[in-house]
Amino acid sequence: MSQTYVVLNPFDGEVIGQFDFASQEETQAALDKLQKGKKVLAQIPAFERSVILNRLADLIEKNKEELAMLVTREIGKTLLDSRIEIQRSANTARCSADECKRQSGEVLDSDAYPPARGRWGVVHRKPLGIVLAITPFNFPINLALHKLGPAFAAGCPLFFKPTPQCYFSGQRLTELCYEAGFPQETIQCCVPDVPELTEIVRGNQVQVISFTGGVPTAKAIAKEAGFKKLLFELGGNDPLIVMDDGDIKKAVQTAIQ
Repeated sequence: MSQTYVVLNPFDGEVIGQFDFASQEETQAALDKLQKGKKVLAQIPAFERSVILNRLADLIEKNKEELAMLVTREIGKTLLDSRIEIQRSANTARCSADECKRQSGEVLDSDAYPPARGRWGVVHRKPLGIVLAITPFNFPINLALHKLGPAFAAGCPLFFKPTPQCYFSGQRLTELCYEAGFPQETIQCCVPDVPELTEIVRGNQVQVISFTGGVPTAKAIAKEAGFKKLLFELGGNDPLIVMDDGDIKKAVQTAIQ
């Protein structure tokens, strides 16, 4: 039986909404759609994927205030910082659109090392397959775009799993993707609970796992993932040294930023 998650505004405890974690059947249905998405994306040329991503950037900017307010209500970030995040998200979509047209292979000459054989090696890049994208709470839209944009540009369907606290911003971003022209088979926003998510990590239906979050969770994913391609962006704990002749006020402001 699915568990219900209640999204509360961390500032004042307001109930933003609630949802049920995706069941095993719902999770499998999303994966089945994405399997079809491999063929769907293969029929969308790079220039058209670029157009779609640029359209998504336009829609993000058009809905900037709505998205910023949603992020602020979900995680308690200041509205100013949320607006900055949404603008960065649009920029990320446009960068991904540019990369659609820059994907290229290589031609390697066999005479670089003896014996020279008079042959050429051709490197041709192809999509890896379905990407499982697990995103954190602190930049729920922009860090989702960091995964979503490159995956779509490369022709890979995306299983988008936002953190539960950011369920509604994740759903809204997915709606904007569909409005921009993403076929539904190319991105599915789905939030299963830990047991169902672990089965996806263990199974063979996704080929790439892109995770942003903490080191313990990354270790747990790596332990279960087998030979999948793993892309981890993890937390840091970095020292800040202010010299005796440093500007203390400026150093404090820089550290906060």
